[in-house]
Amino acid sequence: LATGGYLIEEWQRLSVSVNGQHYPTAVSEIAIAEDQFKFGSRGEVMTDQGEFPFKGSGILIGTGYGSTGWLRSASRYISPEIEPWERTKPRAHWVEREPYGEISYPHITNGALTPGEEMLITSSMNHNGMLSIDSITDVPFPRGSKAVIQLAEVPIKVIRSANRP
Repeated sequence: LATGGYLIEEWQRLSVSVNGQHYPTAVSEIAIAEDQFKFGSRGEVMTDQGEFPFKGSGILIGTGYGSTGWLRSASRYISPEIEPWERTKPRAHWVEREPYGEISYPHITNGALTPGEEMLITSSMNHNGMLSIDSITDVPFPRGSKAVIQLAEVPIKVIRSANRP
């Protein structure tokens, strides 16, 4: 650092509130699902693309930083058009994980969030719904809970070596 061989990047984050209470921002992803994989996850999603039910393993919303990990793995077969993107780009993608049953219009399995857009998710979980922020902070998300997810207004500043891509 003393020689100045570094860059400061501003990585996009996600802001989230559940039932009006704000939680820490996500650098990588937000996952919404039952806390035990043996139970199916379900709920309603509302975005600028429309409103639709989801039923499957859950919903995953990822940033550019998260686009090379869990989001990429979860979307590779059902939404192969979701490719990793720059961590600094102001957007997020979401994908329905392992959707259950027939997938037909108006069912939407993935989408994007851009500045100014919100994603509203209402829980219809039958057991122990959970919202997980970067797999660090877990927030109970029982039936009837509402989460609002959007791009965070303030990115996180990250220092990295100027010699690495």
